[in-house]
Amino acid sequence: MIDKQTAMNLVLNDFNELISSRIVHLSDCNITPLDNEKFESSILDVRNRLSVKLNNNGKCSALLVNQLATHQCGLGELFIIKENKDDNNEISVIEFYQSSEILNLIENLETSLEENLFTSRNSPFEGKGISKTHHGAYNTLGASLVINVKNYWFKKNGQLHNDKEDEFDEIYKKYISGTVNSIQHAMHQKAIHSKKLTGEWLIYKRHNNINYYFCLAKHNEGDQEIYDNKILKCFQEFPELL
Repeated sequence: MIDKQTAMNLVLNDFNELISSRIVHLSDCNITPLDNEKFESSILDVRNRLSVKLNNNGKCSALLVNQLATHQCGLGELFIIKENKDDNNEISVIEFYQSSEILNLIENLETSLEENLFTSRNSPFEGKGISKTHHGAYNTLGASLVINVKNYWFKKNGQLHNDKEDEFDEIYKKYISGTVNSIQHAMHQKAIHSKKLTGEWLIYKRHNNINYYFCLAKHNEGDQEIYDNKILKCFQEFPELL
């Protein structure tokens, strides 16, 4: 039998190790020639699905169509992220998402008036009416899911969130005679079923009662990089939004 603090520390270490093992770096991948016929077929399939999901109202950027087709083909998408937002260290990671789930999310947004605007001061998104919704917590095949489960329970300093202490106590008491893995599994299931995981971003803008879907992005890419490398391309495609 282990004490509660030791159990918490061991669980946190296991989460960190699992995240490290699931992060797919560019150097870990074999580069293979793109099957253009398969990719073009996937783009056509995504566009056909969008014609139904958007119900002849919303619009989707060419950038997002390509992203969804990439994930539908299981190719993985390269993201350049910052290890720490306060420094300039960057790493290349590959993420794998389930495009069908993101298409269903788009369909849900078409029937919802809810908007989650970027409101952070000194952000390139500020004042431009750009919104985000989260998708990665349930769709990723890589590290993001574990990262979000970890963030559900723990602060950046490795301590439990204050409002999660009672939940952890309940799990600890239930599995005190079991293993750390059983405690970790219960914490994972609790986080998943809470439906409060944040995940990564689907970025869009609502204009004249029409949703314009821009792109997929990881929150740790950096707002300025997302704006410069993705959003500006979408504004060029949809000049009516400027």
